[in-house]
Amino acid sequence: MKGNADPLITGVYNTCRGNSIDVVGKHLSEVLPKLKRQITDITQDVLGPEDVAKLYGARWEIELIFKELKSRYALDVVNTKNAQIVEAYI
Repeated sequence: MKGNADPLITGVYNTCRGNSIDVVGKHLSEVLPKLKRQITDITQDVLGPEDVAKLYGARWEIELIFKELKSRYALDVVNTKNAQIVEAYI
């Protein structure tokens, strides 16, 4: 894992005896300073090339939709910060 990665902990496989801390739902950078053990076992999901291509394709479609919303419907100049109103526009 890269040094600047800060993954979210989504589950724990085993709990150690003693004074264990709850780590689920926290980022790794939050819990590392509190850990006493020298070794941390981490499982990381890795996407295959096909999955990356699908995600990039979906991202590109979303970019095109936002480009159209800005150019045709002037949604880049909505005069509100209210989330409900922005959702209603979209």
